[in-house]
Amino acid sequence: MANADVSYCKIPIKLLVKYNKKFPFDVYIRLSVDKIIKISKENDEITDMLLKYESKGVQEVYVNKMEFAIFLKNLKESFTNKFFGPGKPKTVDEALELVEQGHSVVREGFAKLGVHESVVDMAKEVTRQSMELMKKVPNILEFYTTYKEKCAPAFMRGMLVGYTSSAMIEHFSWQSSVVKQKAVMAAQLCDLSLSLDEYQELLMWERGEVETKKLDPNIFNHPLIVADMLAVESGGANLIAPEVINIIKQHHERPDGTGFPKGFSHAKITLLAAINIVAASFIELMIENHFNLEKKDRILSMIQLKYNKGNFKKACEALMAMFT
Repeated sequence: MANADVSYCKIPIKLLVKYNKKFPFDVYIRLSVDKIIKISKENDEITDMLLKYESKGVQEVYVNKMEFAIFLKNLKESFTNKFFGPGKPKTVDEALELVEQGHSVVREGFAKLGVHESVVDMAKEVTRQSMELMKKVPNILEFYTTYKEKCAPAFMRGMLVGYTSSAMIEHFSWQSSVVKQKAVMAAQLCDLSLSLDEYQELLMWERGEVETKKLDPNIFNHPLIVADMLAVESGGANLIAPEVINIIKQHHERPDGTGFPKGFSHAKITLLAAINIVAASFIELMIENHFNLEKKDRILSMIQLKYNKGNFKKACEALMAMFT
């Protein structure tokens, strides 16, 4: 038995079942908060056993941390060629489940391995498949109402903010698929250091229920924590694009300087960061109002009133253009 949080990484059982009948590493399950035990050896056929554990309510299994890096590399290839490759059509439900599971292992990879090349490659593939998924359900209201109960809240919000940011970027002359990909990746990674409880407190701040100065330090500093973690170079180049890192640094700033962690006002916020902030505010208000389209115009007016300076004004104009 070993400490599950230090030496091992978790993988959703559903994803491992799809991966292969045989798994090239030892597999473990959690017995208690800090103890796990081995349930299969390298190259055992594990599908039936995993399905049995899943039927008992077990949702994830564990592998050795170093073997997890190899798994991520192989999983990225499976996403590209096996899960979403030519001749592998997926329903939206199937694709969304795979993308969410892929996102969960990316979060685990960054948490346990840091900015490892295999984690970054998998993050880029999950971003790419997220964008393909958006094309299948181009109506954001339909996407939310259909899938809100099938996804974790943080994942759903990341998808919706990425969805909206991408659509907003289309209204600029400099738009490209590469820029959209950066915006979607930032939306999916920006809060990856937060626990579930911390994420809930963050949502309370978004709704104005918690003052900035009363935020837990982990929440207050998480834009810089995540950005610093991702700002790693390999061979003199950034593994994560600088634009992604800057969006993450600034994604909780506000035009009047009441945001965090730097308290920047509108003059210091880049356009891509402003797009993310406006998109996130719009999505939060729409979720609060259960995506009631009768309230959309009022929400857009609130957004315009709040975000009317510097790059925020340009971001607002792009948001408005989505609905004209």
